[in-house]
Amino acid sequence: MFRTTDRNRRLLRLAEQAVFAVMLLFALHRFVPVRAPYAVYLFCGLAQWFYFYEAILSILAIPAQAMGLFDHGGYDPFWYPVAQALSALPTLLLWTGIAVIAALIYGLPVQLWQLLYLLPCAVYNTAAQGMFAAALLPLFRGGAQEGVAITMTYFFWTSPIAWPAGDALAGLPLLFFYLNPMHYLCETLRGALGAGAFPQVPEALLFAASAGVVGAAGYICMRRAWRGAMASWE
Repeated sequence: MFRTTDRNRRLLRLAEQAVFAVMLLFALHRFVPVRAPYAVYLFCGLAQWFYFYEAILSILAIPAQAMGLFDHGGYDPFWYPVAQALSALPTLLLWTGIAVIAALIYGLPVQLWQLLYLLPCAVYNTAAQGMFAAALLPLFRGGAQEGVAITMTYFFWTSPIAWPAGDALAGLPLLFFYLNPMHYLCETLRGALGAGAFPQVPEALLFAASAGVVGAAGYICMRRAWRGAMASWE
């Protein structure tokens, strides 16, 4: 009988990601107006998305009752989203590597040293967003993955992952688009691989402030939610 081991689950997720990437590439490459080769543009966006999505789902997969381990073990819950963001890094490295290969095939100038800057930025954002995700755990005792499906779908199509969403926005929606940390991460990777312009210092500061505010607010919500849940179990 076939058993779903951790290795099999990882292979299944990789196969699902690959199929999704190929489907998007063939469906959109003729219709998305970008200056760079669309394959490079898309893989740069999907590298950030697949990493973020896997980390968030890992955070939401913990049984709610297991949160008591943090309380009784004396661990600050802050480290849970951080640890999940770090554990999902192989996904980011894999798809970033695929994006690098695509850039080299198209002859784009690749600045690999800039990737060293991108990695901590990606972990920083994912851990910050994960604070809010972890705050949802007490609301879904059996796992909160299903509760974010609609939100994640909306987040995908309003971020510059598969298409330059900012071109279709104006006014306040455009401001929120640029405040979205995913915009900065995707454009940073595209800039490092010659498929765009590498972000400047003001954009980096905006990214750091935006993700920092989200992380701080999420951490406060997470601590309150977890304390309330633990108190109800005692």
